[in-house]
Amino acid sequence: MKRRSSSRAPSIRRRWATRRETAGRRTADETGGHARSSSSKGSEGEERAARYLEGQGFRILERNFRIRRGEVDIIAVRGNILVFCEVKAWRSLPMESLEHALSRGKRRRIITTASFFLLERPELRECQVRFDVLYIPEPTGNVCHIEGAFDGDY
Repeated sequence: MKRRSSSRAPSIRRRWATRRETAGRRTADETGGHARSSSSKGSEGEERAARYLEGQGFRILERNFRIRRGEVDIIAVRGNILVFCEVKAWRSLPMESLEHALSRGKRRRIITTASFFLLERPELRECQVRFDVLYIPEPTGNVCHIEGAFDGDY
């Protein structure tokens, strides 16, 4: 016996896919005329974090430094301190959620990326290395700088 295909199934799937894709997004009216993607929010957060670090006397060496196994949002230096920064710009999650956002795997990828960066830049190997998190809650936009958020052991 042959199975009859239902003509309704694809349209139902498309309708649910559309609902899933748009769930949680703010409309253009809610964002002041333009909708912002999560990548643009992340870029804005990284820009704000970079300006904050420069205001604290850091010199930005790299932004969005990527290798196959990971990425570091900002790499900065001040004196003999080399800082690898993870930036979290969130609209609705509280600061307590950072612990879950920086899982052991995420920390491992950041540390691996930092090691690769140091291989490429031997002049920085004598610097003291630190892993910081810059948390930026969207409503206020104030930067919360967590120095030494995790160490280089994983």
